[in-house]
Amino acid sequence: IKYFQQCPDMKYLGITPNYQIFESYLGMGDTIKGEATLMELPKLFPDDKTITLQLIDLYIKSGKNAEAQKYIKIAKEADPTNYTLYFASGIIYLNEENYDNAIIELQKSIDINPEVFDTQYGIGAAHINKAAEMFKAANEIMDVKKYSEAIDLANAVYAKALPFMEKAYQLNPDDTYTMESLKELYYRLKKTDKYNEIKAKLDAALGK
Repeated sequence: IKYFQQCPDMKYLGITPNYQIFESYLGMGDTIKGEATLMELPKLFPDDKTITLQLIDLYIKSGKNAEAQKYIKIAKEADPTNYTLYFASGIIYLNEENYDNAIIELQKSIDINPEVFDTQYGIGAAHINKAAEMFKAANEIMDVKKYSEAIDLANAVYAKALPFMEKAYQLNPDDTYTMESLKELYYRLKKTDKYNEIKAKLDAALGK
């Protein structure tokens, strides 16, 4: 840090030494000084977009989701076609079990770039988790008619997950988590042939 701090005074390598100072503080476990280092940079380098991305990454790793979402919003305004920003926002919501907002953000990411496995899997998982919560809530309903209606709504959400999981499987056919999810979906949606097919592939992948 001592020597990196001399680089800006010598106008050497632009913003890079500042990032090295930031990384050094993180390496020492001092996230407070690391964050403070980043927060100073917009004044010094007002046109550099990478500062916001570094802050987003820091806050996500620190579990400071509200701060991460704040800077994701800023980054979106500067770069509205960057699908990774919508993905990051969606995954934060997914981890918070805020499935509706996760679906909205991940769909925006897919609209920009539909060929990313993690995004397709993420939005599929968001639908599956949302449907599972709906099933759990339905099991508390004593009225038979209302129970049946609630189950139908949950199954409709499971059905929405299917095309995303199938796309994820297309993008990464070796991923066993995707196979497990497809197996569950095909079973719930009574797609017997598809269920048997994916079960055989999953069993082979797991060496069963």
